[in-house]
Amino acid sequence: MINVSEVRVQEFDGSRHMDFHPLPERRLIIHLSGEVEIGASDGAKRVLRAGDIRLMEDVTGKGHSHHDLTPSAAVYALLND
Repeated sequence: MINVSEVRVQEFDGSRHMDFHPLPERRLIIHLSGEVEIGASDGAKRVLRAGDIRLMEDVTGKGHSHHDLTPSAAVYALLND
């Protein structure tokens, strides 16, 4: 079983552009609409779309980059360790 501290649905206007950063907690993210590009610390990039699910665990180190390609919405589940 995974402990979840919070679940929320968020909508974004397509203007988020963040350089590399770690997260304050692990997150499970379910993309509902739109497109976002996530960059890994090794240089790899991936575009995520509606229906894609990602587990974000980069709470230490360089983290990841985030660039909205379009307006989007996603479900965020914040995970407890």
